[in-house]
Amino acid sequence: MTDLERVVKPLVESWEKGDFRPHAELLAPNLVLTGFTATGDDRAQGEREIEAYLRQFFAEWSDYRIRADRVVALDDEHLLIEGRQFGVGRASGLKIDETLFVVIAARDGLVHGIHWHAYRDGALHAAGIT
Repeated sequence: MTDLERVVKPLVESWEKGDFRPHAELLAPNLVLTGFTATGDDRAQGEREIEAYLRQFFAEWSDYRIRADRVVALDDEHLLIEGRQFGVGRASGLKIDETLFVVIAARDGLVHGIHWHAYRDGALHAAGIT
């Protein structure tokens, strides 16, 4: 297991259980989080913006988790997670089961970027890898 995989593993294991609480010891203070939603690409940076974004995101779901089917190191600083996302809409009751691609950027033992997308190319682009 590479250093990059060791940094990312606790995050992914928590996400698969539906636990998205931050692992502060693993996250850089200027962390950038991007996500693809029905309204377009979202971006939050730093603790306050990310907390607000996640509060809004999880307010829409009564249940949300991911499954990481494949984890691939793209280079020394980027890891690609290919899998599925599952959730139940809080207001609609609508269940989702969709593809998910997440690129995580980490260096010096800290995660600096997390980029969620429905498409592989979208996640790579959001992370600046294209």
